[in-house]
Amino acid sequence: MTNELTKQQRIELEALAAMPDSEIDFSDIPEITDEQWSRFRPARDFEEVRRWEDQHHSPEQIAASEEFRKRWHAKHDPKS
Repeated sequence: MTNELTKQQRIELEALAAMPDSEIDFSDIPEITDEQWSRFRPARDFEEVRRWEDQHHSPEQIAASEEFRKRWHAKHDPKS
């Protein structure tokens, strides 16, 4: 099994990354409760997640994940 993304996978990820939130169908996802939000911690607080990613993903996948995180935080968490 390879960890490299195919050309088609890269194209699909780029299209998803460019898609505005308003075009994403969230109808099949239950809403998060206030109690769940109270337990929320940003993923950047979980160093073990990063270590796992480093061990189980290709450098290309890690770079794509980091880029997604940067864009997400710029959009949803301006103080980060």
